[in-house]
Amino acid sequence: MGLVKGIVRRLEVPGEDGAHITVKMLSWLELDRSRRARLEALAGQLRLISGVQLPQTDAAVTEADPLTAYDRATLLACGVTEWTYGDPVDTTLLDERTAEWASRQILELSVPTEKAAKPPASPSTGT
Repeated sequence: MGLVKGIVRRLEVPGEDGAHITVKMLSWLELDRSRRARLEALAGQLRLISGVQLPQTDAAVTEADPLTAYDRATLLACGVTEWTYGDPVDTTLLDERTAEWASRQILELSVPTEKAAKPPASPSTGT
């Protein structure tokens, strides 16, 4: 898959009967913007504490929870395209639980895990 245009997923919001959101697969640029926003937020917090060095990215933490490497507000703003809440999409109105869930769904669609990215095994055609 080379282009992300048109790759969307309609999802039922957990715990909200009949509520759906539609998310799109993010481009490399949108993902990069989200990673940069997350790093800038962390750097800003660390600047408040004098004499603190910026930490190296902890691959184990990121691998355990890939969402920690991304800014959720950016993921949501770029990724949520429609919803059934009646109002125009404004992801700042989501509650914490739904915002985290939707962020994870967007990230899963946009950056599939190694297991999910592997093509399915083709059936044997041997005789």
